Amino acid sequence: MVRAFHRATRTMCFAGASVVLLFMVAVITIDVSGRYLFNSPLHGGQDVVGMALFTLFVLILPYSFRADFHVRMDLLYTAFPPWGKRLADVFGAAGAAAFAVALIYQTYINIPRFYTLGAGTLEVQIPFWPFNVLLLVSAAIMLVSVVLTILGKQRANGDEA
Repeated sequence: MVRAFHRATRTMCFAGASVVLLFMVAVITIDVSGRYLFNSPLHGGQDVVGMALFTLFVLILPYSFRADFHVRMDLLYTAFPPWGKRLADVFGAAGAAAFAVALIYQTYINIPRFYTLGAGTLEVQIPFWPFNVLLLVSAAIMLVSVVLTILGKQRANGDEA
């Protein structure tokens, strides 16, 4: 079950990111071509690319912690003794979990407000609330992924002892 979960987050990351990146390339190409060839940029192109970039971040988020895509100072980390690496991993996991909980809380608060206000992008009014629902789900998946990763490392450390 854990492996299936991690496979699903990996698929969400790479397949989703591939689709979104190709979509962004297409929109940017159409926008730039229209701007330079016809003096008519794609209406709302920047809004669409901005929301696609947000979607890209959201799709990659759950897998990033498990795959060590997150930012870490490897120069210092590699110099740590084993106990220091474990301590750094604990602090990193706590930070990732706190980040996920903060995202869950904030998006939970913002979704009804964005929906009620009809908040959206400036040029073509792409509504924000569906993207916040995606962020809420992604942050919840990230929190589960962090917990599973911590439990997996605990088992691995227990097996080594």
